[in-house]
Amino acid sequence: MKSIKNSGFTLLEILIAVSVTSIILVTITSGLVSGIKIWNKVLELQVTKSPPEVLEMCLKNDFNATANKNLFHEFYGTASELRFARFVQINDTIQIAMVEYVYDSENKILYYTKSLVPKTQDSELEILDEKELNIESLSFTYLNYHKDVKLFEWTDSEVIVTNMPKIIRMNYSEHLENSDNPIRSINIQ
Repeated sequence: MKSIKNSGFTLLEILIAVSVTSIILVTITSGLVSGIKIWNKVLELQVTKSPPEVLEMCLKNDFNATANKNLFHEFYGTASELRFARFVQINDTIQIAMVEYVYDSENKILYYTKSLVPKTQDSELEILDEKELNIESLSFTYLNYHKDVKLFEWTDSEVIVTNMPKIIRMNYSEHLENSDNPIRSINIQ
């Protein structure tokens, strides 16, 4: 009787090879899809965002990263200016940055600055981000809670408090051709 020599792959070996290959392909594909989504978001931000939309995005990010909403750093706000501390991550360390929004109504420009809080008084100020946004009109109002009288109050006059307001309202209108420039309001909380 002749002996038959098997020189192929078994079914089990083929199933294992297909399984490993499919896991690798799924991992690579999901990474590529995530990368494409992030790339598209970056392109969308660079191309299609109007100055108020950029301002809203910055303000929401800054407000959500505030340096402990109830503790230690001072919040300063008026109808045309606001300044507060927030956390930033730099090289795997969390640091505190000061954020400042100043609206120049005469030139219709909002100046945005985010800079690291100096570690010593002699340290130079390190600016992390700066923007100048053209906005037709802009004002801020703040919802504060007064613990002593247990009262919420909206204000646009000068506010200096040691905790963040519950809500920052941004009222703005942007200059658009053939537009009646309605004023829009956005609440950041």
